[in-house]
Amino acid sequence: MKSCFPLLVIMLTTVAATPCLFNSMCTCKTDEALRMHIACVAVPLYTIPEVATGTRISHMDVMSSEIETVDNDILQGTLIESLRLMSNRIGIISERAFASSGSVLRALDLSYNQLDKVPLKSFSNIKNLDWLNLHGNNIEVIETHWNHLQDTLQHLFIGENDLISFPEHFSKLRTLSTLNLDNNLITTILPNIRTPPTLETLSISNNFLQEFPLSLLETGTALNRLYIRDNYIENMTKIIPNRFVKLDVLDFGMNRLESWSGRMFGGRSEVRNLHLDMNRLESLDANAFDGLRSVRMYLSYNKLKNLNHKTFEGLERILEYLDLEHNNLGMIPTAIRTLKNLKFLYLSSNDLNRLDSADFTGVSSSLRSLSLSGNLLTEIPSNALLNCTKLSHLNLGYNCIREIKENDFGEWAMHLDTLLLMNNKLKELIGRPFKNTVALRELSLSFNNIHYVDADVFLDLATSLESLEISFGVYYDNFPVKILRHLKSLLWLVLDNNDISSVPFNALYSLDNLQYLNLESNRISVLASGTFSSPNQTDLREVRLNQNYLMSLEPNTFSNLQQIQTITISRNKIIEVMSHSFKELPRLLNIDLSFNQIEYIQPSAFNGLPNFKRLDLQGNQLKELRMTSFVNCTNSKTPMSLNVSNNCIEKTPIDDSVTPIHIKILDLSHNSLRDLPFKLLYYISSSLRNLYLDHNRITKIYNSEFVNLTNLEVLSITENGMTSIASKAFCNLTSLQILYLSGNKIQQLSSEQFATLPKLRVLSLARNRLSSLSWDVLSGTPLEYIDLSNNELLAVPAGVLLKTGATLRHLLLAGNRIDHVDGTTFFDVPKLANLSLANNKLTIIPDNTFVGLTNLISLDLSSNNLRANFKELFHYVQNVRHLNLEDTGLVETPPLPLPSLISLRLSKNKLEKISRSSMEMLSRLKTLFLNDNKLSTSPSHAWSLLPSLKTLDLSSNPIKTITKSSFSGLFRLQHLRVQRLDYLDRFDVGSLSKLSTLRSLATDWRPNLGQIVCAAVKSIRRLSVHVKGSKLVGPIVDTCGPKLESVSITGSKLKFVDRQIFSGLERGVGERLTISIRHTAIEDLPADLLLPLVGVPKLALDLTGNKLTSLNPLTIYSNYTTWENSGTNILKGGLYLDDNPLQCDCGLLWLGQWLRRWLREAVQVHTLGMAETQLAQWTARRATCADPRNGGARVPVADIYPEDLRCKASALSGSGTGNTAAKTSHLIVCLARSLAVFYLATVWCNVY
Repeated sequence: MKSCFPLLVIMLTTVAATPCLFNSMCTCKTDEALRMHIACVAVPLYTIPEVATGTRISHMDVMSSEIETVDNDILQGTLIESLRLMSNRIGIISERAFASSGSVLRALDLSYNQLDKVPLKSFSNIKNLDWLNLHGNNIEVIETHWNHLQDTLQHLFIGENDLISFPEHFSKLRTLSTLNLDNNLITTILPNIRTPPTLETLSISNNFLQEFPLSLLETGTALNRLYIRDNYIENMTKIIPNRFVKLDVLDFGMNRLESWSGRMFGGRSEVRNLHLDMNRLESLDANAFDGLRSVRMYLSYNKLKNLNHKTFEGLERILEYLDLEHNNLGMIPTAIRTLKNLKFLYLSSNDLNRLDSADFTGVSSSLRSLSLSGNLLTEIPSNALLNCTKLSHLNLGYNCIREIKENDFGEWAMHLDTLLLMNNKLKELIGRPFKNTVALRELSLSFNNIHYVDADVFLDLATSLESLEISFGVYYDNFPVKILRHLKSLLWLVLDNNDISSVPFNALYSLDNLQYLNLESNRISVLASGTFSSPNQTDLREVRLNQNYLMSLEPNTFSNLQQIQTITISRNKIIEVMSHSFKELPRLLNIDLSFNQIEYIQPSAFNGLPNFKRLDLQGNQLKELRMTSFVNCTNSKTPMSLNVSNNCIEKTPIDDSVTPIHIKILDLSHNSLRDLPFKLLYYISSSLRNLYLDHNRITKIYNSEFVNLTNLEVLSITENGMTSIASKAFCNLTSLQILYLSGNKIQQLSSEQFATLPKLRVLSLARNRLSSLSWDVLSGTPLEYIDLSNNELLAVPAGVLLKTGATLRHLLLAGNRIDHVDGTTFFDVPKLANLSLANNKLTIIPDNTFVGLTNLISLDLSSNNLRANFKELFHYVQNVRHLNLEDTGLVETPPLPLPSLISLRLSKNKLEKISRSSMEMLSRLKTLFLNDNKLSTSPSHAWSLLPSLKTLDLSSNPIKTITKSSFSGLFRLQHLRVQRLDYLDRFDVGSLSKLSTLRSLATDWRPNLGQIVCAAVKSIRRLSVHVKGSKLVGPIVDTCGPKLESVSITGSKLKFVDRQIFSGLERGVGERLTISIRHTAIEDLPADLLLPLVGVPKLALDLTGNKLTSLNPLTIYSNYTTWENSGTNILKGGLYLDDNPLQCDCGLLWLGQWLRRWLREAVQVHTLGMAETQLAQWTARRATCADPRNGGARVPVADIYPEDLRCKASALSGSGTGNTAAKTSHLIVCLARSLAVFYLATVWCNVY
């Protein structure tokens, strides 16, 4: 769920930011007060970077790095006012970590790390902290010593942790204003709990509360906003506070209320914004909200069928906003008529089929915004809106409106600003239906079936309309010049996914003010020269032409557009880009030409683009990359990123006459280069920072090939088959920090191979053929991370470690042939935090092997046949938090004296029992993997020693019985896996009932599974079911309705699932639900499979890895009406069909069109930026089918069209027999036609 607060605030400076002196991968900016702003985002750092002594820092962000510890006196000698260390791996913070900035540090963000307790001792030196974010850690208990913060701390965020009770110590924080405890494990709030007297905002959403926390209202005298969303409260009876309570917000959504009694809080409260959405309310009585004085009320996603005519008594002149969307209202409740001051009314997705003239009596003079979308209206409700003369926003989308008459929008519509008519049944627009909507600025007609439009239909919108969207809606071969010619004020025009095949050169001449044009997914094959070069076209900022049929870009196609910033033309059929295609575009930033068929780019194709920042050419057929294509492009202050990956590039010739070009990031991966592009690199050396040459055919690197790349920071040459590297290959790469050489065939490295890399911090040599390393190969490098996994090393390269010991933090040696370690092996790397020796030949490990590794946090010894005295072995590494002993031949659990351990893997051993003594020192353990052993019972005798255990995996053991005692003592357990228990003959219904905080369960299918889950109904959110047999029949969870967010079904033998398996889920699901049926033998899915779930706001269906050759639309839509009413919104979360043997035939056409519409309708891809659009398109294209036209090659389903397969209506007959086959055939035909497949125009879809 979305948090009630902005938990992650990133203030990254962009204006005049430059590479920092201490690390050029970070950016720095100095403000007017000479304070520095520092941002190190997604930089692979292993320690906090050192900044010059005496620096005053306003904001410092170190985000998404690999930092695990924060040492004493970081940034000693600097003064930091705001420090944000979000989304790292921090688990340990030293006591004096923030001491040097203790007097000035006011904001500290440690969210999304791995802290298991509040580092209060580290905060003791901070004198003026007022903003603290600890959200997204593993904190279980709040300690009492907050005295040093009690007079300064104002905002505290500690959500998404493991707290089981409301921290009573917070009452001593005298200045606390905001407290967030969302997404913890809080089950109750005791009556004696007090909140700070200054607390204004409190959020305890997504916990396990079953009763309303009345004490919080009574003691919080300043409390103004209370969020209790997504808990388990079932009733609100007898909630009477001992004082008058005045709240701005009370969010009670996503609970289990089935009723709401009148005069709630005994008439002693005022709630201006009341959220009761996503409960189970079926009716509301008279005076239901009397005394609350609510201004805004949210009642969406309930089961309301009607309201008492006196429901809103007491709010007649107070209530301004009312949300009743997604209920079961068959008519406009008469109670609404009493609301004389109502301005915003939302009635979407009910069962309204007609409106009466009196429906809005009483609200007509005040109503500003009205939504009636998703109902069954067949006409514009003109009579009902006759007196709504102040209406400015009207949503009539997703109804059954067949026509718009000239008198439908009468004088009442004169102030309409926004009109939404998408997804109706409009076939034509005749006359001047908008003659009275003279103030209309935004109009949507998308997802209709419009075949005729009068030339003057928009005449009356000439000076007002700014946004027009007709996606999947109007079927004209030519760009509708005449229809649009009147719209002089149009700024935003969306005409994607229609049948437009040609755009006249003067198409845009009348649209003088146009800023955004979207013509994606049409049939445009030619753009005339000068199409976008009208002298009046001065404001165009973005043009989208993706997914058309363009074969070339002519000269001056885009020229002299003074304001253009982004042009996207991906996934066309362009073979050649002509000279001056992009000419004199002073503000152009981004061009996307990816996934065309480009073989050649002519000289000067990109000419006069001084601010060019990004060019995407990946996925084409280029054989050469020539810089002559760029003339007067880019600038030195903001160099561009060039992506030419996944082409056929063999050469990168450089002509002496080329003009300078500044490239910061160059991606040449997945090409056919046999040698390094030396001349090209020399040509762009001054600006190049990141170079990617992965998946080419480079077998050797010669001396000095990178000699001029003094600013290069990242170099990646993986998967090339490289066999040798010259000793001076990396000479002069003085700024290089990250070097990836994995996946090659390197057998030997020269002495001092990397000695000329004074800033090298990260080195990967994984998956090569190294058998040894010279002792000085890493001399002179400040290496922090080295990956030598999957080589042929016979011993740990101790000499190498000697040269990196002062800085090395991560050492990965998995998958080698190392058979010996001892007390001297790691003696020279005292700062090592992460060590992997997995999958080697180790047997005996001496007791003193890890002596001196006092900073070790993660140790992986898996897949070695070990013999060791673990008690003595781990004596020297008391700070280890993650230990992997998987597949080490253990027959009994060893004693593990590791008091800091939080994660332990003992999988794939031969354990028959777990000794209690082995767990005595593991009180902080949170994750325990015991799967794939020989346990015959759950080791419940040990659970009391693991009070913090959060995740437990007992899968693939010969366990015979599971009872209520099997998990006794695991009162914090959140994730349990008990799958593939082949010997299990007893699983008691109440076995999980004591696991009150259990959030996810992975188990095998059993006939009583529904009862087992229901016994733990109050907590389980994610359910994974493994099916051993070939059939799955009956409901998974019966009708208990847990708040499931994810249901996953797997089983390699599974061939059949019953249509009823998801019955019962609809009672408890919340905002989103993902249904997964993955990696089975299923070839076909039943009709109406998703019928119980059609009301889920964001439903997703994941069918990855099955045996589907086609997909029946009846699996998703019960009939054509369901499709018409919902479109792709029925699966707003997406439909995923990766790794299925789908066949590209006519029966699959509907799915291709569905995926394209989903991008536009559910994802709203037309509003996303270029990078987000590419990601969304990639997601939709993950489903592929075998193309018979191309020898069975896999092509994206989203890319197939009827003309590609020469489909006719008769070809869409589908499979099956009897009524189901007929129904399937009919629905496929209807879907295809409604999605603009004009080949099926002869089929009647309006009669079932």
